[in-house]
Amino acid sequence: MTLLGNVWKQDDPRSSLEKASRYELAQLAKKLGYADITYDTPQPLQVKMLQARGVTNIDIPERVLGDIRPLVYNTDAVQPAPAVKTENSSITAEQLLEQEFLQQKPKAVSELSMTELRSECKRRGIRMARTDNLKTLREKLENAA
Repeated sequence: MTLLGNVWKQDDPRSSLEKASRYELAQLAKKLGYADITYDTPQPLQVKMLQARGVTNIDIPERVLGDIRPLVYNTDAVQPAPAVKTENSSITAEQLLEQEFLQQKPKAVSELSMTELRSECKRRGIRMARTDNLKTLREKLENAA
């Protein structure tokens, strides 16, 4: 009589979309042609948007629940969003995350640092040279827009 079942195996009740990383979801959206779902979109919103479009399954490698190894594809530092005062209405965390994401405005090219310029060029597929400086990268981004 086993009441505990198999204590060595842990089952993850989440769907494959919920298990997938932000990078994997962004790649899936890109492959399916959804331009509004990018790596910058928070993972719960990516899942919600894909489910709304009828995507329910993604092929991801088997991951052990509770694995301490991090799954990191993009290590850009994320700036904390300023606190937003809301009325005394109750909203879920996902709704709040969606509101904050939609309120964000992208920086102008002239305000970006060297690292941000290089990552934006990579994101847009603009070729860069090792000798590019702030001026040349800004010119390339402005010409590509």
